[in-house]
Amino acid sequence: IAPVVAFRLTVLQIGLLFGRRIKWSGQPRDAYRLSWSEAAAGLWGATLFGLILAGVLVVSAPGALPFAAPLLLGLCLAIPIAVGTAAPSFGRWLARTGLAAIPEDLTPHPLLQAVARHERALDAVAREEAEEHLPKGSTPQAA
Repeated sequence: IAPVVAFRLTVLQIGLLFGRRIKWSGQPRDAYRLSWSEAAAGLWGATLFGLILAGVLVVSAPGALPFAAPLLLGLCLAIPIAVGTAAPSFGRWLARTGLAAIPEDLTPHPLLQAVARHERALDAVAREEAEEHLPKGSTPQAA
């Protein structure tokens, strides 16, 4: 991802030098799938640059390819990486496996643990109160 960010920032800064204006807007944060066409429209330049750079290295310095692989793979695979990592199912898989988890995801802060316990206690009280108002022998699901 870092090579793509570096490429896009470089293109942005060159554009600013030549009078290009930018509009700053918020990023979509809700779970939403990125289409292949959207990814290609935004990342074709980085992908093309990566392919050209890889081609130049193959011809002029093939021994450098293993060292350039992290950079080249990020650029050349920018479109499929963007589509794949934007998929809500991938995010759910990461959350389920804990693969990209930070320490707070695995062991929440004690304050957040206390809030969660408090919410569970309130839910239990609400269920008990609801059951008190049910006819004898019925269950909350049947009511």
